Amino acid sequence: MKITFYAAALFILTAFLFSACEKPHVGGNSAGGLLPTNYISIKDSSFSPASLTVVSGSSITFVNTTSVPQRIISSDSLLIRDTTIAANKSYFFKNDTISQVIYHFSNKPAVGGVVNFTP
Repeated sequence: MKITFYAAALFILTAFLFSACEKPHVGGNSAGGLLPTNYISIKDSSFSPASLTVVSGSSITFVNTTSVPQRIISSDSLLIRDTTIAANKSYFFKNDTISQVIYHFSNKPAVGGVVNFTP
């Protein structure tokens, strides 16, 4: 009788411990999860890479690797507004639509790049 009681108590305790250790599902989504960011380095007179193709919904992080603030803007002035990125800092940009984003330095319109967002 004592053995049955202890076995039942041990079973209940074990079941409780296993149910208490269950981790709830957090983050991500069933449509593909979280997409990693893509990096574009800002140099003194260029962007690297200057051309990038990513999936719609992806994010872009512009990283200013220079020792001075840099200003960037998209050609339509809407997707990336005239943004100043401090030296050794970054700017995060996400686009959920299928499009082509053409960007350049605010003070050097001839120096820029393009990001193609595909389906």
